[in-house]
Amino acid sequence: MRQAIMGAGSLGTILGALLTSKGIQVDMVDVWDEHVKALNENGATVTGPLQLTLKISHLDRKIIAT
Repeated sequence: MRQAIMGAGSLGTILGALLTSKGIQVDMVDVWDEHVKALNENGATVTGPLQLTLKISHLDRKIIAT
């Protein structure tokens, strides 16, 4: 199964990490260049009760609304 998440802010990143940890392929789309670059280079680390560190294979920067 493949899912898309529009927005890779804190909530989108946590949701993407949870889905990925369950074996679901996730495509994340965001418009903030610096955030996209950081996630592509460093992956996502979710701290707190979850304690997940996941590699991001590729995050696209796209304008999703104007």
